[in-house]
Amino acid sequence: MGRVKLKIKRLENSSSRQVTYSKRKAGILKKAKELSILCDIDLLLIMFAPNSKATICVGDRSNIEKVIERFAQVSPQERAKRKLESLEALKKTFKKLDHDVNIQEFLGPSCWADPDKINNIDHIRAMEQSLKESLNRIQAHKENFGKQLISVDCNGQFQNDMHLPLGLGYAQGASSVSWLHDTDCQQLMLPQDANLISQRNVRCSSDTGLPDYPAYFNTDKQTEANELVPDESLHGFSPNACFRLQLGAQFHYQTYGHTLLNERMFKPEVDHSLQEHTLDYQVNHFETPGPGYDASFQNWASTSGNCEVAIYDERSYTQLFSAISNGEDLGPFVRRAFVSGRPESLLSSLRHFSRSKESEIEEVCKAHYQDFIRAVDDLRSLLKDVDSLKSALDDSNTALQSAAGPLLAALDSYLEARAVAGNLSAALDAAQLCSRLFAHLARANEHLEADHLYLALRAVAAAERDYLPSTTHPTIRRMLLRLIPAVRAHAERKISKEFSDWMVQIRVASRHLGQIAIGRASAARQREEELRARQRQAEEQGLLRSSSVTPTPALRDNTYSLRVEEDDDWAGDDADDLAAAAAAAATSEGSTPGLDLTPLYRAYHIHKTLSLEERFRRYYFENRKLQLTSDFQVSSLTPFLESHQTFFAQIAGFFIVEDRILRTGGGLIARPDVDALWETAVNKMVSVLEDQFSRMQTANHLLLIKDYVSLFGVTLHRYRYAVDPLLNVLSKHRDKYHDLLLSDCRRQVSEALDADKFAQMVMKKEYEYSMNVLSFQIQTSDITPAFPYVAPFSSSVPDLCRISRSFIEDSVSFMSHGGQLDIYPIVKKYLERLLIEVVDGSIVRLIDSGGLGVSQAMQVAANMAVLERACEFLFRHAAQLSGIPLRNAEKGRREFPLKKSRDATERLLLGLLRNKIDDFMMLTDSISWLGESPPPNGNEYTNEVIIYLETLVSTAQQILPINVLWRVLQGVLSHICDKIIGLFMSDTVKRFNSNAVIGIDIDLKMFESFTENQSHVFYDSDDSSANELKLALLEARQLVNLLMSNNPENFLNAVIRERSYNKLDYKKVVTITEKFRESSDRLFGTFGTRGAKQNPKQKSLDALIKRLKDAS
Repeated sequence: MGRVKLKIKRLENSSSRQVTYSKRKAGILKKAKELSILCDIDLLLIMFAPNSKATICVGDRSNIEKVIERFAQVSPQERAKRKLESLEALKKTFKKLDHDVNIQEFLGPSCWADPDKINNIDHIRAMEQSLKESLNRIQAHKENFGKQLISVDCNGQFQNDMHLPLGLGYAQGASSVSWLHDTDCQQLMLPQDANLISQRNVRCSSDTGLPDYPAYFNTDKQTEANELVPDESLHGFSPNACFRLQLGAQFHYQTYGHTLLNERMFKPEVDHSLQEHTLDYQVNHFETPGPGYDASFQNWASTSGNCEVAIYDERSYTQLFSAISNGEDLGPFVRRAFVSGRPESLLSSLRHFSRSKESEIEEVCKAHYQDFIRAVDDLRSLLKDVDSLKSALDDSNTALQSAAGPLLAALDSYLEARAVAGNLSAALDAAQLCSRLFAHLARANEHLEADHLYLALRAVAAAERDYLPSTTHPTIRRMLLRLIPAVRAHAERKISKEFSDWMVQIRVASRHLGQIAIGRASAARQREEELRARQRQAEEQGLLRSSSVTPTPALRDNTYSLRVEEDDDWAGDDADDLAAAAAAAATSEGSTPGLDLTPLYRAYHIHKTLSLEERFRRYYFENRKLQLTSDFQVSSLTPFLESHQTFFAQIAGFFIVEDRILRTGGGLIARPDVDALWETAVNKMVSVLEDQFSRMQTANHLLLIKDYVSLFGVTLHRYRYAVDPLLNVLSKHRDKYHDLLLSDCRRQVSEALDADKFAQMVMKKEYEYSMNVLSFQIQTSDITPAFPYVAPFSSSVPDLCRISRSFIEDSVSFMSHGGQLDIYPIVKKYLERLLIEVVDGSIVRLIDSGGLGVSQAMQVAANMAVLERACEFLFRHAAQLSGIPLRNAEKGRREFPLKKSRDATERLLLGLLRNKIDDFMMLTDSISWLGESPPPNGNEYTNEVIIYLETLVSTAQQILPINVLWRVLQGVLSHICDKIIGLFMSDTVKRFNSNAVIGIDIDLKMFESFTENQSHVFYDSDDSSANELKLALLEARQLVNLLMSNNPENFLNAVIRERSYNKLDYKKVVTITEKFRESSDRLFGTFGTRGAKQNPKQKSLDALIKRLKDAS
């Protein structure tokens, strides 16, 4: 809480005033010293404490005499300036303040206010004497108050519009009255007599004043003056005091307005000095008279000397007495008197009123005097009765003491004997107590020597509880008070040392325990993998039965396994882990410390006995937290791949121990504390894994660490620790692992393709056949072939299968036990990336490189057919490893992932064959386009092409799939068809006759015969296969048929054209038919057959050409 601001007012308690003065005096003196030093000024500070002790502070370079001398030498101009400043301050005060002080409240309770209640004869006598003296003084000085006029100081020395030095000087000379200025109160003229007890400490505060006026005293001086009034009875009342009391109680003065000070005034040329006095006379400031007053009076001015006193008229006198009687404010009367210049009239009226009240005061005193006398007589009678009662009591006391003397002596003897008996009984009791106490302490010593700290502490606690309160002998009590804490401190030190040793040993034991637990989890996983392998084998053999398939319990893994009855030593609780760790420690002949929690439980029990349970809990938690923090430190000198097992084993052992302590420690550690430690450990492990995974560039390293982290998660998941953040880290780096794995596979695929010569692979042994064919299910028959076996694929095919299978196994291994329920879609996605991006892309690059021949391209095409079967196996294998039944994996038909490379291979092979055909088609240059007779066995190129194609088919059908061979052969025949059409359209052929067409027809028949002869190779339907291959030659066949037709004009018939000539383009028809001429149409043949009839076929051909040109 902040300090409360102290309200600045007078403290009523004298001791509080003294304390406050003492506290603040040092600060004032310090500030004065600092001001003197900083400003280099002469300074003199005088303070009087509430106990009247004076304190003088002189500046650092000042002297008291010099400062007083400088003050006395202030010039009149400087004093006049100060007076003007005081006047300005007074003007501002008149404007701001509206003074309203109740004189009755100001005077407070007085003996004059209610004289009937006075019960002290001395006070009554003092009041009577004071009244008499007041009457005498009033009569002696009644003329003097009206003869003195107080002039106005033009330079600013004002007090209610009266010149202060003159007025106060006269008052000082006339009676023992002093003037003191109060910044807060009215000015009251009081005598030097100390006759008003209740008013001696009363001050009526205001905020105005003239602090710069040299004849005024400040508030502190006035307070000191008030405090000097002695605390005596009422005596020495003067007439003036009585008059002033009545006057102050009845009249209230208000402040002047802001216009009154502007009136013209005079200041007398006299100089009166003011003397300090112990009492203040305080008067409120006057208000400006209102407009209702009579302003017919003339202004007045005070000068030096005395002035005559004017008398009020009857009406004014009546109003004044009525106002005094009613207790109204006399300010307007006073203002009017001063404004009219006749204050002596007001003074005369007031004197008259005071004289009228003197007789009333005397009557009141006389009426109450007899009552006071009777009260005093009653008090004296009461005092006499009290004296007689006191004498009677004294006599009775003396008689009682004389009668009880013997009885008191006997009582003293009895008490002495009783005290002796009590001492003896106490001594016997103390001896018995000491005997039992020492026997108890001896047992405590025996327990301490036997290191039975708990029994020793129990004995000490019993001694403190049963014997210490009743032990009165100081030596024994001091011994107990000294030794009991010493025994407890000894027990605490010893058990703390044992606990510290245990904290050192538990780290090694925790690491060993973590390794054992993770090893047991690894063994359990291995057995689970064996069960999965048996399941896959059973599925492959079709021996699975619904009753034998049960789900295998695993961490977030949706798999299937066979229920196999066998011993399983992995029960899944910490008791087995601790037992296995203890057995391993026992067989290691002490090289590995065993896990023993007894020292911890013993330390906790001892601290609980010492009532230090909570402190030990905090100590244990903080130390274990520090140990865990030190376990998080990863050495930068050792690769994380080598130290990750120790790192995770240490943490696993730590939390296995904490779980055991949580369940058996009796509240030593709470579940929230263990959860907080685990959360800290998980955050640190996540940070370490993130950092280490980001640095690794080898997929195998990532897989090794992932496997151990998953075993770590499985181990701690059995103890109900949340391992999801660790599994999330593994899932987060799944893409990076597969990218690294794809990079390794890309390199291996490139190496395998570069090493392959693309020749058929020869296998001499059965194991080679099993390893390269059966293991990937790419065999074409279930019958084992004879060896040596020539495979239809090259050596790169099993290499690519092995690379892909290894990728699947690594991917499944990384995805398994990683928190993913169904991993097959993810494995399938990455497998497709491998086949499409890596394998397919590498084969496409190999084909685009252009270094393959026809036989090599044919072998690549054969390899693609085998790889298509291998891809089916790879997807089934991925499903089996992912725990998906084959019936579910084979439901959806998938597109061949190596489609691009397969198409590129066929394009390459077809392109190479077309190039070879083009070489044979160069023999068409020997064709006679205008021969006299057609070639009997066709043209020469035809035989060469057919021989090549027969050789090609005989070789390709051994390695190429039928569909691939069919597509290749169809493409070759289509190319031959295009080349034949190109011969007719070639620019080198200007004209040809029917003999040339007949020769081409013979060529086409030979090609068609070839297709018919090869139809047995394709499928089992000869007609369909032959017809489909013939379709490749259909365009050339339709063209030859059109040229050999007797009525070529039928081409214009839409029905005939759609049925017989649907492959022909009319533009090509126009170009070719323009070159066609019958054999009789030789050069210059028209001269010999001018009158002969035109050939109808030629006529139809010309009509066809004309119609086609017109249509175009």
